[in-house]
Amino acid sequence: MALASALNLNNSYVKLVDEITTISTITVDAEISSTLDLNGHNVIFNPTVDDTAAFVNNGNLKIKDSAQTDEVAGYITRIAQSYYLIINEGTLTIESGGFGIMNEDVSSVIINNKDCNAVNPATLVINGGFFSSNDDSSVIINNKDCEIENAAFLMIEGGNFKSVRGKCSKK
Repeated sequence: MALASALNLNNSYVKLVDEITTISTITVDAEISSTLDLNGHNVIFNPTVDDTAAFVNNGNLKIKDSAQTDEVAGYITRIAQSYYLIINEGTLTIESGGFGIMNEDVSSVIINNKDCNAVNPATLVINGGFFSSNDDSSVIINNKDCEIENAAFLMIEGGNFKSVRGKCSKK
């Protein structure tokens, strides 16, 4: 997929010019730093199988929406199957944009440190954005500490969180 290839060029700045619909996971490799600018456009993840995330970040990824004003313009959404929207195993910084699971999904919008890496745990920084879930068993942010000494790092400086029936955070 072109988006995954572009994001895996080190120090890339990828600005969307149109909506993207995909059934494939977009992975950012370790040792890669890149920025995804939604620019008012959506990334719609419509997988055909369960246990497939829209994004897996192993590197240093920043997501923002330069078109966002008071209203969210660009979204990253999951519309089918059950699993996480974003798995973060690297450093993920969210500046703006919308992030949500639109189907009746039993999962998290973002899971931080899913693989329980104690040596180099994941870092998630949320400075803004809108995060939503439609299911009563979903968690918006799952900061998985796995009962390890060096747990995942989560810093929330801003953003709006809406869980229709579920939880907004989990340890």
